[in-house]
Amino acid sequence: MGLALALAGVFGTVPVAAALPGRWWRGAALACVPAAVFVYLLTLMERARDGDPLTWSIEWVPALGISLAFRADGLALLFGLLIAGIGALVLVYAEAYMAGKAAAGRLEATLLAFMGAMLGVVFADDVVTLFVAWDLTSVTSFLLISFEQEKLKARKAAVQALLVTGAGGLALLAGLVALGQAAGTYRISEMQAEAVAASSLATGAMVLVLLGAFTKSAQVPFHFWLPGAMAAPTPVSAYLHSATMVKAGVYLLARLNPVLGDLDGWQPAVTAAGAATLAVGAFVALHEEDLKRILAYTTVGALGLLTMLIGLGSELALKAAMVFVVGHALYKGALFMAAGTIDHGTGTRMVGALGGLRGAMPWTFAAVAAGGAGLAGFGPVLSFIGKEAALEAGLEEGGAAGIWAVAALVFSGALFTAAGVVVLRPFFGAERAPHAPHEGSAGLLAGPLVLGALSIGLALAPGVIEGRLIGPAAAAAAGEPVKVSLKLWHGFNAALGLSAASVAAGIGGGLAARRVTGPTGRLMGAWWFPSGPKVYDWLYYGMQRAARFHTAWMQRGYLRGYIGAVLLTSVALVAAALLRWGGRLEREWMAP
Repeated sequence: MGLALALAGVFGTVPVAAALPGRWWRGAALACVPAAVFVYLLTLMERARDGDPLTWSIEWVPALGISLAFRADGLALLFGLLIAGIGALVLVYAEAYMAGKAAAGRLEATLLAFMGAMLGVVFADDVVTLFVAWDLTSVTSFLLISFEQEKLKARKAAVQALLVTGAGGLALLAGLVALGQAAGTYRISEMQAEAVAASSLATGAMVLVLLGAFTKSAQVPFHFWLPGAMAAPTPVSAYLHSATMVKAGVYLLARLNPVLGDLDGWQPAVTAAGAATLAVGAFVALHEEDLKRILAYTTVGALGLLTMLIGLGSELALKAAMVFVVGHALYKGALFMAAGTIDHGTGTRMVGALGGLRGAMPWTFAAVAAGGAGLAGFGPVLSFIGKEAALEAGLEEGGAAGIWAVAALVFSGALFTAAGVVVLRPFFGAERAPHAPHEGSAGLLAGPLVLGALSIGLALAPGVIEGRLIGPAAAAAAGEPVKVSLKLWHGFNAALGLSAASVAAGIGGGLAARRVTGPTGRLMGAWWFPSGPKVYDWLYYGMQRAARFHTAWMQRGYLRGYIGAVLLTSVALVAAALLRWGGRLEREWMAP
């Protein structure tokens, strides 16, 4: 009952947020709701660790075996804590970011609606419940991305995100229904891998589920919608694209890994998609000038890393994935909020137009330094532990999958480090900015500083989350108990050597980024170079042209044309039926 009340509390706050007057305290007051949910979820961690997760359900469509069901196991709690905790910080940040704007209440109300939908996704224990919440995240994210609806860029980005994730959602619906039929139950916790594997629906269900997960978590070739969504206000980017929406697909892969992980095709498809996305996201990030787009493409790469680790599927890989989920949410949330603070304090987010901000914005610099270390995955930050575990998992895997995984990790590690150097560049050199730079307010700084401090603090004391959070989450993703031991320092080993080499290469690449990426940037900008946005535009505008042609051809304004179309269609249907079943009809008609 507690889970249902927590969700009801978040959704119930939506109209309150829209109605509250615009005062400095509104964001903090609204943040109390997700903060309370965060504290409540903390109390459930012991039960999840002991293998007795809290559950709640009520019959929804009894005739079809569909229930409104929720379950708080280790995997759900890990994601739920990130959604609620970072959500509380984002609400405080949003109030400061939107200070004085009449639409601030609408933004915060929509953020809360999205938060409720995401909590519904991660705690759902029924595939229909999961899909309803999943689709609600697509709708609310559309409202958030198009928040500044007077801007054409925002409207186009919102439609693009809705179409890509919405199409994936339709595939997911079919896949989940097929999976439920194959398993003989719609309850996720009751599904058995053996029953699913024995069904003829298994492969089709797996393909459809992967399409839904890949579109949501921006895997190649569906990755292009995420950078486009940077047209949204920074609080939206900080929340949707660090800890919540883009991680929904990763969550789904981890949730269904015990059920689908042994099917032929699961490991190669998930691992290959993740490795390709990791490389593409990290590479393209260096060609951007806008801080938010740099962070967006590194997010694409990070989602690829998580997907690849789930595809590998070993205990070590799943442990690394769970650590990196937390580490990435902390450093990327801090960096997105800091990017908004830089924009707020200087009038631009373009790296080339900024310099020497360290003196005017020392607290923002501290947040970016912690986030940049997390992006590089080097130093006393939680993502370093995750990256070392990922390298160890690739080395342990061996074979072609392990070799490609390690290669992708080293390559992307260098590029992520280079991106971290680029992100830090505005704080060094001679001071320059479109306007006189000034430090952000307490509301703008609280979120990034807290997240940066947590990234460092949890790395120095990983035992805090080792057995209570990471272990149960990895066990839920593996479908069996997983032994977890987290350490910041493992001594000198192959993983550390590979990590150090990639960081050293990345620092050099970051310092010379513009010279190194000039030729490839011109190549990617060529009209003939294939890219996701170009294919999307071709399909989108092609469908519009086809619809206009079809309408002009069919709707001519003549009654005889409409009657003729109806008659021709009727004759064609009857003819098709006769060709297919005519012989059987004749035999039955002539039979005595």
